[in-house]
Amino acid sequence: MRRYLITIILAAALVLAFQYLKQSGIAYAVILVLVCAPLMARLCAPIFMDLLSRFIDFSESSALGAMQGRYYSFDEQRIRFFVVNGTVWVAESDVAGILLQAITEGERRQLGGEYGLVPGKRFRGFTEDGIKRLLAARLGDRHATRQIVRFNHWLQSEAFPNVWRLPGSGA
Repeated sequence: MRRYLITIILAAALVLAFQYLKQSGIAYAVILVLVCAPLMARLCAPIFMDLLSRFIDFSESSALGAMQGRYYSFDEQRIRFFVVNGTVWVAESDVAGILLQAITEGERRQLGGEYGLVPGKRFRGFTEDGIKRLLAARLGDRHATRQIVRFNHWLQSEAFPNVWRLPGSGA
């Protein structure tokens, strides 16, 4: 509280200095500004740093808060995993770029309950078994790309074991 009071007094002194500068001589106003400015900077710096820190924290939380889930990275693409009631879900929008082709209606019917809205979220996804079945079907096709093969290996050997080992790493 004392710091704020001193800051207000120094701010008033600076305002008076500038008013005096407008009305009369420069010498007194310059001396007053030279004396008050370092004190103002010293007293105001912690306040402004605190405000800046809070603003940065607020900006980060509001910008990233809409992105739900914890991310894993595959080829610099973020893949979200969600653990809901002991089931691992993978967001469809995150793997769409890796799968290259959209999920067909036949694949949706084949996956059944292993594809759909992620419980408690507003987007679609695959369960762990669902994405494994989808990738197995696409890998059985002769047109499977190297990226899908690598993605399948990454899921089986790194991502799913890590999500099960550390359930907190999924949302």
